[in-house]
This record gives sequence, structure tokens and C-alpha cells, in this order.
Amino acid sequence: MVGDSLNASAPVASADSGSANVSAVDTEGGWQPAKWPLPRVSAVDNLAAALSSRGFTDGVIRVLSHAAVRPDELRRKLADPAELRVQGGTLLIAETRLWSAAVVPHPANPREYGRRSYALGGAAANLRVLPEPTTSRDGLAELEILVDSPSTLAQRLEDAQGRLAKENPLGEDVAVDGVLQPLTVVPMTVRHRDGYRSAPLLIAADGSSRISAVHDLLDYAPSKVAYEWSSDSRRGERLYEVDEKGARVFSSGGEPRELTDALVRHAYNGESTTGFPPAAGFTAASRHWADVRAKVEELTKAVEAMAVVPVDEGGRSLVERDGWDDAQIAELRWRLDRSDRKLAAWADTYDFNRQAAQEQADEDQAS
Repeated sequence: MVGDSLNASAPVASADSGSANVSAVDTEGGWQPAKWPLPRVSAVDNLAAALSSRGFTDGVIRVLSHAAVRPDELRRKLADPAELRVQGGTLLIAETRLWSAAVVPHPANPREYGRRSYALGGAAANLRVLPEPTTSRDGLAELEILVDSPSTLAQRLEDAQGRLAKENPLGEDVAVDGVLQPLTVVPMTVRHRDGYRSAPLLIAADGSSRISAVHDLLDYAPSKVAYEWSSDSRRGERLYEVDEKGARVFSSGGEPRELTDALVRHAYNGESTTGFPPAAGFTAASRHWADVRAKVEELTKAVEAMAVVPVDEGGRSLVERDGWDDAQIAELRWRLDRSDRKLAAWADTYDFNRQAAQEQADEDQAS
């Protein structure tokens, strides 16, 4: 039976089949793939930061950081990639495991050239020829392809999956053993002549038949992978838990129950609800305190990053030279001051209670 993750190797990502603490199991129904847990948000964010430092575009950073089954592993391997000499240069390869729903077959697969109908073929032409991907205009380790519209690429991806699954049938083998050999996966940004937003993708430069077999078995439509599942349209919006009728679920305090990372992982992994983190008490407060510390660290890093943005490349810091809008800064400092006063009040309360407890203990000892 095929799983929802696969092995991949690429100038950015690849994967080996072995992994700590996760293994396949034998059941009455036969071999079953390992159930990989969703990675923590902090691990995804750390991988995104590592990719950003290497100059990838924002779209590719997003799809690649979310595609990694073990983002912490990929982040470490980025620091020491393998080298592969190819004609005209050297590829830097990091091996890791990717979610199969994050990779699509090569839309301009050279294997298809023999069956494509070209413009001179007459009215029977049913396939549009896609141009070969080119190197990023900014000289990054990414590919680019220009198509007429999203429907052009969507049709090509769907046709490629159907044709590859039919002419190079690997479905039965993949269903039994999974994907055994790694795929070569590279990032590619799709640009559209009709003005539609660019779509960052991870394409199988080698292994289109294998990923097509996986998608066919799991009933994944590559066009949805490209234009729906990888969409950034919900970025920044909060999600809330709903019941079977679609109505929001409210907490004991009457607030909508937000879908936190912990809740999503719980639902995804199917673990017992007894594993839910407590919503009250010191343990619950400690989880929020850890979140406060993490957010303060993020704020500190964001301020430091903004402080070094130059006026122009290699120049002086922009904010040191020009400063920043005083009204915006005043509003932010007012919000920070409110939090600072609240934290100070908690510290005073803790100190007061500690002194009261010590005085009570002294009285008890004296009596």
C-alpha cells in the first residue's frame, strides 16, 4: 500500500527510506506504510529561515518548507549538501523525505515529445506544447516556466499523470512496496501570461512516473496540488474547530475554539483525546508562557533583521539613516508597554505570594 510520503533527491530536496522512531508495520491486511506525524510549526519556520538565507524566493520557501516530512533533518542537510557534477555545472543535493501531495510530475517532460501534436499537425492537435523551463531570471537555484494560463498547465499535468500511469504502469509495484528509489525534485515557479499570480511548485525532474503512480493510487489530482493545495490564500487567517454540521465549537469561556498546531496534529494522527494538553492549570499556563517567550524571540529577531536592511546593496542601514514612521512606532510601543506592565504585575504578585508564604512558614515554625 502506498503511503503519503515519498523518497526524493534534488538540488533542494531528496529522501532516504530509513528514519528514526518511524517504521512500517505488518497487519492482517498486509504491509502498511509508516504513519509520519506532522512536523511542529517551529521546525517548519526554522527550515523556512534556512532556505531564506540561501536566497530562494518566498513562494519556493513556503512550498518546500511545508513539503518536508522532517524539516529539521532537511535544515541540517542544507548545511552540508552533496555535490553532483552535471553538464555545465554542479548540483547541490540535500536528501530528505517529502509529502507526496507536495510534488507534481514534470509538466514539460521530454518523454512526451514524441506524442505531442504541434501547430502544423492541423485541427486534430489536442495538446499544447509547453516551453522548456528556464533558469530563474534572478539567477537563483530555481526554474521558471511561462504558460498562457493556469488551465494550460492544469491540463498538461492531468494529461501527464494519466499518460504516465498508462504507458509506464507502476501502480501495482508502488501499492505493494511504496516508492523505493528517490526522485529528483526541483523548485519551479510557473508564471502566467494572463496575469494570474505565480505558482511555486516542486516538480519531479526525475521520477515523474513514480509520483504519477502515487497520485493515481491516492486519487490526488496534480492540478489541485499545483493551484489549490499549495495556495497561500489562507495565509495569516485563523482556523476554528467545527462540529459535524459545520458550526463552530466554543470553549467553556464562550470563545471559538481555534485550531492550534497541537489540535491539528491530534486530529491528523488519530491519537486518544486523553492526550490533549490541559486547558487550565499550571501546565496550560506554562505552555502559553513558552509561546510568549518564543514570540518575544521572534520579535527580537525581526527588529534585528530590519535594522540591517541597507539603503542599497552594501550601503548604510535604512532605518539608521531615515528612521521610521513615529506614529507606527508609538502605536507598537504602546502595545508593548501594556504587555510589559502586565508581566510586571504578574512578577509583583508572585513575589508578594512568595513573601506571604515565607512569613506563614516562619509563623508556623515559631508556634
